[in-house]
Amino acid sequence: MSKFYSKTTNGFYDSAINTTMPSDAVAVTDATYASLMAAQASGDTIGPDANGNPIATAPPAPTLAQVQASSLAALLANMNYFIANLPNGGIRYDQDFTNSVFIFALNKGIATAPIPALMAWQTAVRTFYFTTQAAIQACTTVAAVQAINISVAQFESLFGTAGTQSPDPGITTQQLSTS
Repeated sequence: MSKFYSKTTNGFYDSAINTTMPSDAVAVTDATYASLMAAQASGDTIGPDANGNPIATAPPAPTLAQVQASSLAALLANMNYFIANLPNGGIRYDQDFTNSVFIFALNKGIATAPIPALMAWQTAVRTFYFTTQAAIQACTTVAAVQAINISVAQFESLFGTAGTQSPDPGITTQQLSTS
């Protein structure tokens, strides 16, 4: 039983299974075949070299646009996770409830202590999000995008209970509902 590779089909053939093969099929050792399969499992692609033999090639590096899109998605996910969750796994703010309270307060003209403090905090968090979003979009290199800290830990250091930019006011859902 022998293995073969065809550059025209970019496929492998086994003489025990395939009774016919493309005319350009070249023999491949079991060791080479195993190495190519391992490389493919790690993300490489298999294709022919100049002589028609199979080789593994690393995928191309992501483009600037791909890295920006991935970073923007991660930034939004991290912000939403930060707003909803405390570092210890507890709930910080239920987003739907918080938004409902804000809308109710704005419509009724309520400005009791917890609501303005929470609104100011949330505005600071979202301002950071939009500023960071613009910075990512303005980057001209992949390295510049990757240098921007978009982690949940970054949100926590700036806006958590001990935040350096705008500390979380620590208002509970119960305080909001009774305001």
